[in-house]
Amino acid sequence: MNVFLGTESLKVDTVKDTENGRRDFQIDFRNVLKSNKFIDKLNFVMKRIVPSNAAVLIEADRGDNRVGKKVFEFIKSNGGTVVKVNAKQLREYDEFKGRSIIIVADVIESGRCLTNVSQALRNKAVNCPITYIVGVEKTSELTQRKSLRNTLTQCSLPIKHEFVFIEQLVLPVSTGYNSWVDELNFWRRNERSFDATVSKRIKNRIKFLQTTSGPLVDNLFLSTVEGENLKVQEGFVFWPKDFPSAKVTQADVYYTVASVLQNLRAVSRLKSFWHYQTVLDPKNFERFNDGAIRASLLRASSYGELDYSQYKEQSYEMAQIILGMLRDSRSSSGMDVPEFLLAIATKKLRLRESDSVKVVDSAKKKGGILQGLSNCIAA
Repeated sequence: MNVFLGTESLKVDTVKDTENGRRDFQIDFRNVLKSNKFIDKLNFVMKRIVPSNAAVLIEADRGDNRVGKKVFEFIKSNGGTVVKVNAKQLREYDEFKGRSIIIVADVIESGRCLTNVSQALRNKAVNCPITYIVGVEKTSELTQRKSLRNTLTQCSLPIKHEFVFIEQLVLPVSTGYNSWVDELNFWRRNERSFDATVSKRIKNRIKFLQTTSGPLVDNLFLSTVEGENLKVQEGFVFWPKDFPSAKVTQADVYYTVASVLQNLRAVSRLKSFWHYQTVLDPKNFERFNDGAIRASLLRASSYGELDYSQYKEQSYEMAQIILGMLRDSRSSSGMDVPEFLLAIATKKLRLRESDSVKVVDSAKKKGGILQGLSNCIAA
């Protein structure tokens, strides 16, 4: 994760359109290449496993393959010859002649683009050594990735094919449905519930979520009651101690939290079954008292993981945290309280009725967006 921080390569898509390549978690590979750490790793991998002589370079993913360009330049700079072929041209191309094959992709999630190329080569390149190089590998579970690796590297040759990734991110599967889709639908349904003092703010938020032309790096979260963006403070435990917070985006924070939660799900620390659901300990929202981090926890959690309606003690504890934030809604300790009320209003965060009433009564007294959200909760 540290390789990506401050490069604006981590982005969140607000559009539900996975069929056309729009994903919840968007890796902007152009910006990944701004990271010196990433380039150093890529250079080492190329020196270690890329043949400097004759080779066929196959670009597995769609678009402008930047890992492919780097590998092509590396081979040429070492005096080698290389033929570049994309996945569409693979059906017609049949001149492998036992040469080394390098299959490259900038970013993979399911890995389907690699398995498609592998299947196409099954009868065409029987005696060719194959090396797979992936820039960023996104996976929801490490055991699943082992299965992909085994599928791609298995062969009847004396040595298995090679599979190498430069960076790996453990993240939830992209579904096209996320907190921003839910948020937009909520505003559309409840826009009239807010008074004139905040109606312009709500209209601007709706317009922003509707018309944004690309994935977000900032403005992921609701602003404070004063209209300021949430910012991460120094000393986030999952980042290097000396990393300057000024370079960090809200998407950097969200990705980090989403990855931590997904790792917990992968090892069954956060369990979700039809008869059993593990909820996040409310103490997490006290332990991480930074507004951007807590907002990320709310957005990255699943609905069941924030359902305290069946747990008297946890519901009370969560309500007390929110009530404390409402009391300090204009200070740093309560800057993210609009996100908590939005989570309750969209039924992602659930409390017992008695605790919810206390939160609603307190929020109504605050006026503005907090009062409007409380009216939606009570409706």
